[in-house]
Amino acid sequence: MKTKIMIPAMFACALAFSPFVANSSEIQLSATEIVAEEKTKLDLENLPEVLKNGIANDVTAAVLTIKEAWQIEEEGKVHYKVIFDMGGEDFVRKYDAEGKIIEDAQA
Repeated sequence: MKTKIMIPAMFACALAFSPFVANSSEIQLSATEIVAEEKTKLDLENLPEVLKNGIANDVTAAVLTIKEAWQIEEEGKVHYKVIFDMGGEDFVRKYDAEGKIIEDAQA
């Protein structure tokens, strides 16, 4: 009596799980490259000379007040992110390692 119930139950379970087993061999994993970024907040009193010169030579930024400055290292390259106060609004400008503007945006 038990075999009459067990065999059809096992057969039904095998049919129910067969799509999962068949598809499990087709799963492919893709590798994701993680880019490490190291951010260091800079002391406003002791900014690097390169950054000071870049800001001084920048007509727009030279008259603004610096709120925050960051040194960011990505993939072995250093750049700076400076947040200025522009009349109550934040103005963000990025400088490369030589003090040249590489990007700016309204924050």
